[in-house]
Order: sequence, then C-alpha cells, then structure tokens
Amino acid sequence: MQREVLSGVEGLLERQRLALRAEEVAQLRAARARLAEVEAELARERGEREQERGAGGESLAIAEKLDAMYQLAGQEAARLRVQYGAQEDDRQHLIR
Repeated sequence: MQREVLSGVEGLLERQRLALRAEEVAQLRAARARLAEVEAELARERGEREQERGAGGESLAIAEKLDAMYQLAGQEAARLRVQYGAQEDDRQHLIR
C-alpha cells in the first residue's frame, strides 16, 4: 500500500511538473510575442522621430534664412534712417 501511495504521489508530481513546464513554455512564447510587438512599436516611433527631425532640420534651415533676412532688413532700415535724417537736415538747411 505504501508503494501505491508513493507511486501515486510520484505520478501526481510528474503530472504537475509537466503541467508547469507546458505553462512555462506558453508564457515564454507569449513574452517573446509581446517583446516582438514592443520592438516593432519602438522601431515605428523611432522612424517617426527621425522624420520629425528631418522636418525639424528643414524648419531650422528656414528659420536661419529668415533670421539672416531679418538682419539684412534691419541694416537696410538703419541705413535708410540715416539717409532720411540727412535729407531732413538738408531740407531744414534749404528752408533757412
């Protein structure tokens, strides 16, 4: 009888071990699938950021060009103010 009980316990333990092994394999498979999904999502997000950076680079070039144009316009405005002041002085001198 003791041998039957021990045999039954050993059989039960073996079935539990096999069940745990099968569950472990299923969980590992699910974890690998989830990892693949996360890696794909990460790659997609990186691609989007690279595209944004590319667009950002174009925006930066446009901003630099506009800044240069603004500086040139400021210099031209300063030159025209000086010219206007000189013309006003000449006009005031001719009026006298």
